[in-house]
Amino acid sequence: MPDDFRNQWRAIAFFERMNPDAAPLKKTLIAIVSIIAFAGTAAAQDGIPLGDAQRIARKFVATVEAFNEQPFTVEADGDKPSGVKGGEAGVIVVPDKRLSAESFAKAGKEYTPVGQFWARKVMLVTGGRPVASDKLRIATMGDGERSSEVQFFLLGMAKNEKGEPELLVFGKGKEPLFRVPLEKRSEVKQELPIEVSGRGAGEGSAVLTLNLLGRYTAELEIQKSGE
Repeated sequence: MPDDFRNQWRAIAFFERMNPDAAPLKKTLIAIVSIIAFAGTAAAQDGIPLGDAQRIARKFVATVEAFNEQPFTVEADGDKPSGVKGGEAGVIVVPDKRLSAESFAKAGKEYTPVGQFWARKVMLVTGGRPVASDKLRIATMGDGERSSEVQFFLLGMAKNEKGEPELLVFGKGKEPLFRVPLEKRSEVKQELPIEVSGRGAGEGSAVLTLNLLGRYTAELEIQKSGE
């Protein structure tokens, strides 16, 4: 629980000790704190407006050539990114231009490009722990005092031994860092090839939902970095 909320709950507890008969007012105070907490959680997972996401994505995409030994090439579509942010932290997903229902249908055990995943001041989590630092590709964006480090991952898709589609996340090296299921969903219309949303999952943690082509969904866990 964030410190502000802890302090608010301590104030309510103190009020209760000093005014044991003021139950109605206590309930009102609890309701107010709950509303504030809910609003703060929602605001922490704001979507990035498309124009801002495009501007950021184009800067990111321009740096990719600096990374060697990529297991496949993503033809990044900087016009169609999606992202979420919370304060200075955020993620941007840039889809591959070839991403389509047909490319998914034809996919097998070989990697099919899905897109790029960029993260600032958050860490991807697998097996309950952040991805190890020696597995990360890091880009430095900006200049001078305003520069910051951004993590770069490739997203791919392949079918497992059971023929089930999985989202593959790549850092350094030619093998995926981890795989997550791509769940089939009832087809819905969406504006972008990949749309990202987030929800809180405990202090400093969140779950990202990636909706692909209005047909598949995958979830990734993130944690706020220690920066």
